[in-house]
Amino acid sequence: MNRTTLRHLLLVLTLSASSAGAQTSATPAPAEPAAASATPAEPVSSQRDYALYVSTKLAAKPEQLAPLLVVLHGSGQRGAQMVEAWKDLAEREGLIVVGPDSLDPRQWTLPGDGPHFISALVDAIKAKHPVDPRRVYLFGYSAGGLYALSLGLIETEYFAGVASYAAIWKTEADGAAAQFVKRRLPVKLIIGTGDALYDRDRQNAMKQTLRKARIAADLTLIEGQGHGYASVSREVNELAWSFLREQKLAADPVYVDYGLDAPTAAP
Repeated sequence: MNRTTLRHLLLVLTLSASSAGAQTSATPAPAEPAAASATPAEPVSSQRDYALYVSTKLAAKPEQLAPLLVVLHGSGQRGAQMVEAWKDLAEREGLIVVGPDSLDPRQWTLPGDGPHFISALVDAIKAKHPVDPRRVYLFGYSAGGLYALSLGLIETEYFAGVASYAAIWKTEADGAAAQFVKRRLPVKLIIGTGDALYDRDRQNAMKQTLRKARIAADLTLIEGQGHGYASVSREVNELAWSFLREQKLAADPVYVDYGLDAPTAAP
């Protein structure tokens, strides 16, 4: 892939996530969770933080590897809010859930939040907790959902599956990351029919773009539901996890560095 194509991809993916962020900005963010709701944020670097929840069930079986779910927040939110929403399910299912903060709270961007940032985060969790490397998943809401889809399509041999809520491409160009697909990535799409972003034509176009990349996305529509996540987080999370829990890489994960974490120099 040449440098011009990489620069175009960076622009398309950034604009895609930003457009969802603008939609989300009108939706009030849920209240910040209590400090005790998750393991205190641990820095990936001096500038990047994340919230972490580890099911207490894992302590009883330290030799047993656990699934890791990376949850990406919507515009104007932070990772701790997503981890709080997943905490009960994570405890019940024996999961490790991590919610990174985007560099800009309003949106997820390339190169600022590039794939290497997420893979470094996963490595940091693996170094301290018993993570099953073949069961690392992505879930995102709104702008975070669009970004989760992009990351999953870019690194199909690294993530076992992706689920998104309230995230839908506006144009075929938003699916530019599909050109990186190396494996039939399991994808779950969840969206409310009352969401201002929802449009049947967009939905069909999105599924068609994924189909061209040999990905048959599983779609669930929630009748009448708008763009908000807080009021339906339990239902959405159950839908997402019931799909993701069945997905597992057939071999050890492979991370491919396409150079998307730094601006591409002019040719």
